[in-house]
Amino acid sequence: MINIIDQYKTVDMDNEVDYTRFMKLGKDYFEFNSRIEFDYFTYIKDSTKLSSFSIPEEYKEIFIPRANAAAFWTYDSWLMLQIEDYIKVNFLRAKNVDVYKSIKDNFTKWATTKLKNEKEYYANNTINLIERDVYKQNFFKHIINGIILLSHPVNYNANRVLTCFETANDLAKSSRLSENIKNELSYIITLNIGFAHLRDNAPGDALNYFKEALELKKPGITAKIYCALRSYEGQY
Repeated sequence: MINIIDQYKTVDMDNEVDYTRFMKLGKDYFEFNSRIEFDYFTYIKDSTKLSSFSIPEEYKEIFIPRANAAAFWTYDSWLMLQIEDYIKVNFLRAKNVDVYKSIKDNFTKWATTKLKNEKEYYANNTINLIERDVYKQNFFKHIINGIILLSHPVNYNANRVLTCFETANDLAKSSRLSENIKNELSYIITLNIGFAHLRDNAPGDALNYFKEALELKKPGITAKIYCALRSYEGQY
């Protein structure tokens, strides 16, 4: 979240004094340095500790930045643990579970490496595994495929990305997952659909999906922030 705040420097603020006071509050009460590159994976590890505390739900949510939406699927959140349990029980053959594990493993390596050649290698591995997976009800592979296509640096194809996310959403909704897991999954997927529209230079459509995500999860802090940002930018 801090890296988003840092994008809006004083040139975007009407009152430089208020901005300076705001940043000072952050430095006084939170351990961060706005001049140091933000490490989202470290942030995730720190934020997961909050899940064990009895605090409002909006403070437990892991903020998902548009620039690093893949990272959400690389750590053992309660949602991922529920998905994995579901796959173990409902993916009827052992090889289907093995394919899922291979997809996740290669995807995680793709998401975390900073080397261009490794990123391309693991992206190709992941997509090849997805294409080999014949299990039609595997909503997870469509999410992963959409995330990789969304992050591709060139030849962005919005229709392919949206098809992946919409297919994943439809399959998840028709699955045997419990309703609270379906709802959380739909919330995350809807956010990513919003990100896809942002990359396609369709901010109005993106805002509609962020609002839809907020309807799915009222305390959704990621949806709230992107709704606020898009509404603010839409005024100028």
